[in-house]
Amino acid sequence: MNKTIKHIVILIIALIAINILSYQVFKRFDLTEDARYTLSDAAVNIIKDVESPIIVDVFLEGEDFPSEFRRLQRETKQLLEEFSAKNNHIIFHFINPLEDESSRELNIQQLSARGLTPMQLSVEESGKSTQAVIFPWALVPVIKTKLLLYLLLKTK
Repeated sequence: MNKTIKHIVILIIALIAINILSYQVFKRFDLTEDARYTLSDAAVNIIKDVESPIIVDVFLEGEDFPSEFRRLQRETKQLLEEFSAKNNHIIFHFINPLEDESSRELNIQQLSARGLTPMQLSVEESGKSTQAVIFPWALVPVIKTKLLLYLLLKTK
C-alpha cells in the first residue's frame, strides 16, 4: 500500500512538472501539406515589434453562413489566432453587423458608406431559396484611419 501511494505521488508530481514545463515552452505545429497555418518570416518580423494594440474587426460572425463562408470564417480566425500567438497585442473580434434586426439597415448603409460592400447570396435550405447578406471584410486600424481588407479572392 505504501509503495502504491508513493507511485501516485510521483505520478502527480511528474504531471505537475510536465504541465509547468509545457506552459513555459509554448510551440504550435502546422501539419498541413501547404503550411497553411504557418506565418511567413516577413509577417513574423513585422508583427514582433508591435507594442500597441492592433484591434482587427472581422465581419464574419454568424451561424447561417453557407459552407464556403463558414470555412472562410474558420480559416480567418485560425490565421488571426496565429498572429495573436506571436504577439498578444494583436486582438481580433468577429462581429455580426446584421445581428440586431432593428439596426440592420442602418448598419448596412454605414458599412457601405465606408466602402465595405456587402455580398448578396442565394441560400437554399430544405428546398427554399432565401437571400443572405454577408460582409466578407475586416477593418484594421492604421495610423488615424482603418485599413479595409476584402477577405475573398477577386475573380474576373
